[in-house]
Amino acid sequence: MIQVSDLSTYRSGPGQRTAITIGNFDGCHLGHQELVAATKQYANQFGARPLAVTFAPRPEAFFHGLFDEPLLCTAEQKTRCFDECGLELQVIQRFDANFSRISHIEFYRCYLLEQLAARALVVGDNFRFGYQRLGDTAYLRQCSIADRLSLTISPALQQGGHSISSTRIRAMLQEHGDVSNAAMMLGRPYMLEGCIAKGEQLGRRLGFPTANLGEVQQLLPKSGVYAGFVWLQDETGSIQKPAMTALPANVYPAVFNIGIRPTLHQASPPVRVEAHLLAGTFGTDALYGLRAGFYLAHRLRDETKFADTEELRQQIARDCKQAGRLLGLTV
Repeated sequence: MIQVSDLSTYRSGPGQRTAITIGNFDGCHLGHQELVAATKQYANQFGARPLAVTFAPRPEAFFHGLFDEPLLCTAEQKTRCFDECGLELQVIQRFDANFSRISHIEFYRCYLLEQLAARALVVGDNFRFGYQRLGDTAYLRQCSIADRLSLTISPALQQGGHSISSTRIRAMLQEHGDVSNAAMMLGRPYMLEGCIAKGEQLGRRLGFPTANLGEVQQLLPKSGVYAGFVWLQDETGSIQKPAMTALPANVYPAVFNIGIRPTLHQASPPVRVEAHLLAGTFGTDALYGLRAGFYLAHRLRDETKFADTEELRQQIARDCKQAGRLLGLTV
């Protein structure tokens, strides 16, 4: 996967055309993957280069001043999604005040046709672009006929009677912790990525040692207890990052806690993301520093403050049994 940091810096080879999909692609959900598949199909048909044009920050976030908004995936993870889906190139356009004033006509003519040498375009049916969002799919249809440009306008995929969208997935995770429905829209469990960091070892003293995930830069679901799987970087380091578009084969079933652990703290500590692995044998402190992916498949319950640590320990044991049943373990 090749990255280009700005539309104006892209240079195609002599006679090289492109098949382009355009959008924000946060989470690379099933709808996004459908757009990418159509783009690759055009690329194969015309001998063109398949690429995605994305924006940083999201235009909507720019206009609302949301420059540090938590997203489903980081910029680096998004690039990995595209790579896993088979795109060759990602153009990341900085969306700032100057770019926001570019008209839809200039964006289409100067950037898509001239700079990127577009032969085909693939966009969603709600795609709008250019200054004051004056460009739309009707404009693209008109231009594509005049310029002999192949165009696919893809309607949003549906799930449960609603359109699949990154906005809906983010709200579902933040407000309800609904990782099950999020997984159906994403095509795999929602994954949080980081490195295993040393914690307070409170879980170890309760008899349920946990791996604490540090450096998480993504949207955290609603605090609570979850069941799912943990991917760990192998000892050889041959596979450095967890898969973004599918659940890997080499994962361990686990129970996760996302929250502040109110039974164990009187003050308000930072939110932690930790996992108790239900399988696998690891030496003491063996996981520290390893890159990990926490795949959240089921929500078990809200985070609760118990009367004492013994009541908490008993509940964790019940959580583990419930998780084992949901994940297909013999319990």
